[in-house]
Amino acid sequence: ASDVYKRQIFTLIKHSSVQGEGDEPVTWWTLLLFTFDKLLAKIVASGDDEQLKVFYLDALLKSLNRKKITLGSMAELRPFIRALIVVLTWVFDTSFEVKTLALLILSKLIIALEVYQSFHWEGEEQFARTIGKVLSDKLPNENLCNFLQELLSQIVLASQETFGGLKTLFLVLYEANEKPLRKSVDTLFTHLFRLLEEASQRDLGPDLDFEKRKEDIVQMVMRIVQNSPIEVLDVFLRVKNTFPLHETIISVMRCISREKVLVLRSFNHLTDLLNNPEQISDDVSNFMMNSTLLLGYMMETRSEVLAMLTKKFFPQIFAMFLLRISTSHGQGSSGRGPSEDPVKQTIWAFEKFLRCAPGGDIASVVEGAGLLKKLISDEYDEGISEMLHIFCKEFPFESVKALLDFLVPFLAKSLHSQKLVAVIALAQVIPSSIYIKDVSNHFAATQADNLRVDDSLKSSATYQRWIDSLVDLLYENLLDKSESIRKHVFKGFGNLALLLKTKESELKSELVEEEASPSQENYRELFTLANLRSESVLKEFNIPEDRSRNIMTALFSGTKDESRLCAREALSSLTKLIDLFDPSAVRPFLLNLIQNIRPSFERSDAMVRAMSFNLFGKLASLIDKNAANFKATLDQVHYNLVSVALHTQDDSKVVKQSCLATLQKIFEVLEIPFEEAKETPDHPQLDKSDQLLVGLAEVIVSTCPETVSYTHLTLPTIYSV
Repeated sequence: ASDVYKRQIFTLIKHSSVQGEGDEPVTWWTLLLFTFDKLLAKIVASGDDEQLKVFYLDALLKSLNRKKITLGSMAELRPFIRALIVVLTWVFDTSFEVKTLALLILSKLIIALEVYQSFHWEGEEQFARTIGKVLSDKLPNENLCNFLQELLSQIVLASQETFGGLKTLFLVLYEANEKPLRKSVDTLFTHLFRLLEEASQRDLGPDLDFEKRKEDIVQMVMRIVQNSPIEVLDVFLRVKNTFPLHETIISVMRCISREKVLVLRSFNHLTDLLNNPEQISDDVSNFMMNSTLLLGYMMETRSEVLAMLTKKFFPQIFAMFLLRISTSHGQGSSGRGPSEDPVKQTIWAFEKFLRCAPGGDIASVVEGAGLLKKLISDEYDEGISEMLHIFCKEFPFESVKALLDFLVPFLAKSLHSQKLVAVIALAQVIPSSIYIKDVSNHFAATQADNLRVDDSLKSSATYQRWIDSLVDLLYENLLDKSESIRKHVFKGFGNLALLLKTKESELKSELVEEEASPSQENYRELFTLANLRSESVLKEFNIPEDRSRNIMTALFSGTKDESRLCAREALSSLTKLIDLFDPSAVRPFLLNLIQNIRPSFERSDAMVRAMSFNLFGKLASLIDKNAANFKATLDQVHYNLVSVALHTQDDSKVVKQSCLATLQKIFEVLEIPFEEAKETPDHPQLDKSDQLLVGLAEVIVSTCPETVSYTHLTLPTIYSV
């Protein structure tokens, strides 16, 4: 049988080419590969008998010695490369005789590249460098990439005896040609992932420990990462997104997370892509989703290097993840499966980051508040706002300032989902700054003016200037096209009231607590003192008149915003500020405010209507009878009174309640007894709500005849009944 097979080898080697199917030439190199396959099959069938392997290789060598080895065309290069790699696997065999014959065969085959060189075994590393130099010199770059692809095919399924040598050859070739091969990294890794995927679905037998092989391949990949980290990361980013990513990618990222230089380069690259998606030329969504996951896999290791990194740059990384949460919502989840949801992937990575940070306190606070669920929902912007509030409570002023310094440049970004986070941060830090642990210490003395203020005030001119700067930045974004951004601008203006109220409340508590155990007798005295001192806070830390006028004007423009969310927020903020402002600060433009609130009474959104009526009641209660424009202001109250009365029959229960509460305030201004107006007149043909309206109308007209003209215009039908 051996003699018969030996003759077959001689016959095959003699032929230069034959015709294959479809008139395609089957080259001599293709036949040689076929011969190799037959040889390998015979050797495997024999139980890897070494003597039989030596016999066949000897026959092959003798056959090759009778053949003039050439490459007839470039079409023959691929089978030549594959044949060469098969021979190289024999070179790395542990048997001395097999190795010797394989080196002789290699010396014969390499003549096809016009290399006349005898190869000798000088150790695995040195031999790899010798043959690597020959291949680097003779194979063009694109063919060198083909060689490495075929080499990977052998490496994945190679025996443990030959794996080490083939891996060494791969790394020697890659590192010697790193620059030209950088463009081929994507091709090589795509091929490797496919090979691993195919191998994982095959029965590889008991001789190959595939889990160990994958670990060895990861170590091989890490050598490439050391030389070309950015190129490798970009390959990972181009892989079609799904969660989890390919296990080889996960393993590589975990290895990267333990090496300081690689962590810094990888982290900078991935965060730069997330913060500046406009520079991504490929599939932006896929790149950003994979960038997020890669960061998450790194954070998951909680390595010492990452712990140091997150500790040093926690505010910036925290801000970056808030930006990513917002952009992930911008990508949307419709049409995606659970494993491809950008929002859930981002929250997963964010949670890994919070737990990676030293201490992990903020992770517990966030989890306890249930904010991660809120960040996934449509109310994610409110979740981001609450996250920032927690940040202010947990971290010192320098960290809050670092976070703002990182986010403010995003106000100039064209991507509104990023700009939104910067605006939310400005709006939320205004009221939350009072909770920053060392804010009073930071502003108690400054290098600029060495100001010191009473510690009990917890305020200074520099603190106010800092808050003013945040308000100015908000004001610049008042007319943004995004309704979410406008909404949080309005919210930020209203948060000024929360800041001042918190300062006032805090001061009162401190002053009361100055007495260790206040008696019932002196408690009232202390509380009166607290009220007086709190007034000094508002005087010391207040909104200048020109600034308050601008803010009020901006908020009133917001009440007319087409977006119901913006209108609601503007009305809410106006109400908060008017509650807090000194009446003398509001009265100069009270007439204009009452005039401008009227259109909001008829908005389609019930909450906007209710809030508008509530605000009108507050404004009316501020009317000064001694003011020069008292008559004109009162006329506007009479005019608006008609709408308030009408909406006591509104379809919305909230609006009805708001109108009744507003009527009570207006009647106090007009000196009309409200309870008398509510008494139901004798109109049995009307239902209860209509009777109430008629009762209100009769009292208004009887006590305020000047209102008749407005009533005649607005209520002719009801009043005639």
